[in-house]
Amino acid sequence: MMKISGKKIATGLTVVVLVIAGLVWKGKQAAPAEGAASATAGKNQTIELLQADIHTVTNGKLTRRVSYTGTVNALNQTIISAPVDGKITDILVRPGDTVRKGQPLAHFDLRDLSARVDARRAALDSAKAQLAVAEKNQASKEALFRQNFISKNALDESGGSLADRQAAVAAQLTELKIAQKSLAEGAILAPFDGVIGTRDVTVGQEVGARIKMFTLVDLQHLEIEAAVPADQVAALSVGMPSSFRVEGADNQIMQAQLARISPITQAGTRSVPIYLQITTHSPLLRAGIFASGDIDTATSSALTVPATAIMTDAGRPQVWMIRAGRLVLQDVVLGARDASTGMVAIQQGLNAGDLIVRVRLPDARAGMAVSISSIKS
Repeated sequence: MMKISGKKIATGLTVVVLVIAGLVWKGKQAAPAEGAASATAGKNQTIELLQADIHTVTNGKLTRRVSYTGTVNALNQTIISAPVDGKITDILVRPGDTVRKGQPLAHFDLRDLSARVDARRAALDSAKAQLAVAEKNQASKEALFRQNFISKNALDESGGSLADRQAAVAAQLTELKIAQKSLAEGAILAPFDGVIGTRDVTVGQEVGARIKMFTLVDLQHLEIEAAVPADQVAALSVGMPSSFRVEGADNQIMQAQLARISPITQAGTRSVPIYLQITTHSPLLRAGIFASGDIDTATSSALTVPATAIMTDAGRPQVWMIRAGRLVLQDVVLGARDASTGMVAIQQGLNAGDLIVRVRLPDARAGMAVSISSIKS
């Protein structure tokens, strides 16, 4: 067996220690270089954006609004009832028909009404004849009483009979006037301009007085009945403008004006009813249709950015700003938000003329170079 001297072993260990020390020193020298490379990686990358992705910060108008959902109602809506008993001979309208004030809607059988007038006139004549007899009897009784031929009770009985005859004449005269009015009302007329909502009778039907025949709706004078939270009512006042949409026509914006605010809060919901007068005339508007809109309560001037540009990091709102051709992550302080336009007021952090990115950049890092391109048609 070969023997290794202690001197050679010591020399070998020394060499190993020096090699390890060299490797450790080299690693320490390389670590800062790797960190520097990582720190500059973002600066060496370029992100390409479209011109439409960029927003220039400007002073704009920001409108505060109160939102609502409600129902469209007609201010003038009525039930047209039969004024008299009779048989319907003709119906001139159907649901959905537009009518003018005074336009005939239906006719009654005038023969029956004429016969009724004749009967009432004959009854009146009979009552008048009976009254004449009663008046003669009363005059005779009074003469006999003055001569003490009859008692006071007999005179009073005669007077009572006369009063009954006079009441009968008055009653028959009233009945005659009613019958004559019924004859004159043989045609049912529209009380105002509107649209027929329902028709509840048919030709040939015998109807009684006050039986429902039609509903008439005035679509030229409509309002929205809605409710808003009680804590938002303080911002409202009569006359404020509103824009709204109705179901089935989401792309068409219509106009209204706040007309009335209820003084009473609804039990349970703690909401306050409001009423808006519709100023837009559209064939899309119908009584009973649902509507949703906003009431403009205040307008102010402020630096504004799109809400899509706002990011949040640990509760801090931020935006990507473009400065000297590179991305900068900028903290901002937000103000009011306009839900209808999607714009947000900026109180601090930006100035007019600053360029920001209005879209999300999930892979972006601060310091990246920005290349802006445009799409040509």
